[in-house]
Amino acid sequence: RPFHVLLTAQASLYQEWQTRIMHYHYRKVVVAANPCSEMSGFTRILASAGGRGDSLMDTIPTIVLLSSRPAPNPTPTPIQVINRPWTIAQMVKTDAWRAMVPEDYVYIAETDHILLRDLPNRATPALNVAFFFPYMSAAPERQAAVVRRYYQGDHRDVQPVGPSPAIMHVDTLKRLAPLWLELSVRLKRDREADAALGWVLEIMIHCYFFIRSRASATTHMTHGWLLTRKPFLLTQDPYIYHYTFGVEYSVDGPPARRRIGEWSLDKRHYFGALPPKQLAPPP
Repeated sequence: RPFHVLLTAQASLYQEWQTRIMHYHYRKVVVAANPCSEMSGFTRILASAGGRGDSLMDTIPTIVLLSSRPAPNPTPTPIQVINRPWTIAQMVKTDAWRAMVPEDYVYIAETDHILLRDLPNRATPALNVAFFFPYMSAAPERQAAVVRRYYQGDHRDVQPVGPSPAIMHVDTLKRLAPLWLELSVRLKRDREADAALGWVLEIMIHCYFFIRSRASATTHMTHGWLLTRKPFLLTQDPYIYHYTFGVEYSVDGPPARRRIGEWSLDKRHYFGALPPKQLAPPP
């Protein structure tokens, strides 16, 4: 059952170089696994302030959409990642995107994901596959108080999954996208929710699993081994490496804890410039 990779991105040098890396490893994994891979096509959904393309248009299939304007995002503080639900909600309003995404299933990816091995499709029309985020629990009372205002069932039933990585049927995506956008804006406007969820809300994880639990009959198969990231170590072989956190070492070799090391590899060092082609190895 083939699935299409949908990579959400914003028009910036920062996400452009990440996109190059992500697309390179997608191609590497698919070539190595063919003809057995269920990963099929690849499309980037690009949020652009002027609706303009970028230097990757000729090498990566791309759907360009206007990024969020103030009208759909009247929130107390700016929230850049609103462009993920915003662009997907705009995309699924029409049928034109299906010409580029003909598969019945999609994998929603982020620019800082690196595919490590071939990713199988274990989703069904009634079952999504998503990563289990252990720290996204709705059980603590401060978070639970917010969840209960937005979800009528038992807050403990809300699954700790995010918008990415996730594999789902396209009908599920079309049904959830407008609700994902609506609730993202509502939660960001809600000062109590914003304060309670903090950076978790900023990356839309709570927004997305609220919607899935509240508005969709679809349930989730959650996998802790789907993705790995520093500082977590897994005994299983993960499919995806998420370099959301920096890799830090002290000059004499041991990892630097809770600080920037003398040897530092962090995507945030390269907001306005390309990473060097040759990086010195860690100590």
